[in-house]
Amino acid sequence: MRHSQKGMTVFGGFLLLLIVGAVVLLVIKIAPVYLENYNVKRVLIDMVEDQGTRKMAPHELVQSVKNRLNVSGIHNTKDFKITAKRSGRGMLINVDYEVRKPVVGNLDALMTFHEDVELIRN
Repeated sequence: MRHSQKGMTVFGGFLLLLIVGAVVLLVIKIAPVYLENYNVKRVLIDMVEDQGTRKMAPHELVQSVKNRLNVSGIHNTKDFKITAKRSGRGMLINVDYEVRKPVVGNLDALMTFHEDVELIRN
């Protein structure tokens, strides 16, 4: 009977190690995506704080977002849907995008992001 208890302990330890390894692998794969999203948020916040953006036309705002993202190290913006439209108090800027990261084998992690800010005219 003692032998089977030790076998269960080894199996339990192996199972725990497997679960911890899977979580660590997932964090390693998706953490950079969330850091990139933090940079997207930072770009939008910077645009709100920049007084010069309040007078821009919608197409100029979209180009400004793309330029700022590029400067921030986010170069693959072709899959980003960036829009700027007039709102009641100013301009509303939306950035929508998805990122698919392979985790292991044919298992992928799909992350969807939606960020927006409103530039209020003075």
